[in-house]
Amino acid sequence: MYNKTVMVIVFCFLVIFIAPSAQTDQLLSHPGVTIDAENSPAFNWNSEVTYACDYICGDANGDGSVNISDAVFIINYVFVGGDAPYPIEAADVNGDVSCNVSDAVFIINHVFIGGPAPAACPYLINIIDLQPGDDTVNGTANILDTTMFRVVLWAKTDRWYVQPLVTEPYTYIRGDGSWSNFTHPWDRMVALLVDLSYVPGSTRDYHPSMDPGVVCWDEYPDKSIKYINWSNYRWRIKNADLVGPGPNYFSDDGANVMIDQEDRLHMKIDFRDNKWYCAEVVLDHSLGYGIYSFKLDSRVDSLDYNTIFAGFIYETINEEFDIEFSQRLAAPFNAQYVAQPWYTPGNMEFFNMPGSSQTSHSFEWRPDKIVFNSWNGHADIPTPTTLIHTWTYTGEDIPLPGNERMIFNLYLYGGEAPVQGVEDEVIITSFGYSNK
Repeated sequence: MYNKTVMVIVFCFLVIFIAPSAQTDQLLSHPGVTIDAENSPAFNWNSEVTYACDYICGDANGDGSVNISDAVFIINYVFVGGDAPYPIEAADVNGDVSCNVSDAVFIINHVFIGGPAPAACPYLINIIDLQPGDDTVNGTANILDTTMFRVVLWAKTDRWYVQPLVTEPYTYIRGDGSWSNFTHPWDRMVALLVDLSYVPGSTRDYHPSMDPGVVCWDEYPDKSIKYINWSNYRWRIKNADLVGPGPNYFSDDGANVMIDQEDRLHMKIDFRDNKWYCAEVVLDHSLGYGIYSFKLDSRVDSLDYNTIFAGFIYETINEEFDIEFSQRLAAPFNAQYVAQPWYTPGNMEFFNMPGSSQTSHSFEWRPDKIVFNSWNGHADIPTPTTLIHTWTYTGEDIPLPGNERMIFNLYLYGGEAPVQGVEDEVIITSFGYSNK
């Protein structure tokens, strides 16, 4: 595959001046929307528009920057069946509402020859002139097809509540792009621009922008959610008080979630302001069936009795499967594989993790099975001598792909303080995914 990719890149260099567009298209996911690049708002590709859209236009591989690797990523997707850019709009660098080789050429032209920057993000939502205490929220949405998108308002007091009513969660966009609706009292206000796949619900204990179907969002008085780019994926950091699992305090502070110079993710439970703060990161999109893996650079057999570390797939409490490390949950063992709901007979497998500082873990999710593996070291696959434990689940609770997310969290059982009264840390060297 590498040689083929190199050949295609060379081809792209040759055609920059003679073939500015190509015929192999991957249409974007919003039919009916036509983007007029010349008349789009005059924002640079790395301005607030890309922040509002939660992606950088041209950052096809999601590593937070635009460079030659994004051209390679697009070429692999178009020609050799590689992973799709997420969101697909991030790969539409020339604004023609498709992802094709011309977008790779555009990036190469921009990076090496000083060509134009990728097109501005075509979607934008703004809250306009909102003041504390207002009972009406007004704003604008930069879209051309108001039938494909709607606005959903969320007000935060003790938690997030959909506005104005659970029975009337949508705010419709007028033909000129403006929108308006009333709201109940609030401390923070979020306006989401959502597509037709979005499911609103009534309340949230996490930031509403994390839901599937959200195209972009705005918030008053300021943005209150943080992201990290790690292991070639984008992750949202949970920041909430006394929410599940637990209830616990989750913090997006660097003391709880941090990436070091070796690109390792540090997750930590720490004590400050007379509270124990926990850590959670959530992948910002669904990956579906495939092989998920992560490598650890810290021991998990010696976590505090009340500490739980987990890597898992989650959509709902009954559409979830987990690799969990916990002396309390798995007693008398210290680790378990789980297919939710956990209380169904045959949905749990217990085992013991050794005192190893470098281990790897994976689950292979297929329509008819989930295969869990844990092994010593950082090799990509286990061998008979490195394998710690394996389990194949074939029961009735294998979830279907949809709006699930990959999540890592480090938290306290029932929100109880650590038995030993000391802080805990887990270091994740890397996360990987393959749809093969």
